[in-house]
Amino acid sequence: MLQFFDPRLWFVGIIAALAVSNANAFDYDSYQPENLDVTLKALQSETPETGVNIFTPPVKRKLEVKLAAYAEDCNTGFLKDAMMMIGIRPPENVSISKCIKVKSPQGQTVSMYIQDGVAAYLPEEVPLDASLTLYVAFIYVRADGPPGVLVNEFESISPDKSAWRHERPPTLGFACGSPANL
Repeated sequence: MLQFFDPRLWFVGIIAALAVSNANAFDYDSYQPENLDVTLKALQSETPETGVNIFTPPVKRKLEVKLAAYAEDCNTGFLKDAMMMIGIRPPENVSISKCIKVKSPQGQTVSMYIQDGVAAYLPEEVPLDASLTLYVAFIYVRADGPPGVLVNEFESISPDKSAWRHERPPTLGFACGSPANL
């Protein structure tokens, strides 16, 4: 006879719930740690003389930087077109319409696209000029402009250098890739 509180059913239910929650978890470990200045230098060899080089799949990096400016509206049209060209279609609940500015360890200011849901947390978690870790995808480089870099997630870094993260709304995930020189 099947009981309403059959322990076997509870066990199966708990395992299923854990599997679903882990399937939506952000994969921090798939991002390769690298210095932003080193990455920008490597991108110079990937930049075409004319046109654009779109990375298939995007190049995922974990970068420690300083926040120079909070998110502001920016033109994300080409980023979205480039993503569509390589088969990335953001879900309806993930919008991208903003950019932030960060400073590299050597002080170079770089503009990066950021998912709106991620950008909303920056002002309450990271003061301007504070260090943070970004989980980014390099989508493209082009001859006539800066690289197309999309921030997928961040961790604030406290003065004692410990990272802090909490659950945020879903973000885009990418398969890991790397051009030859990155």
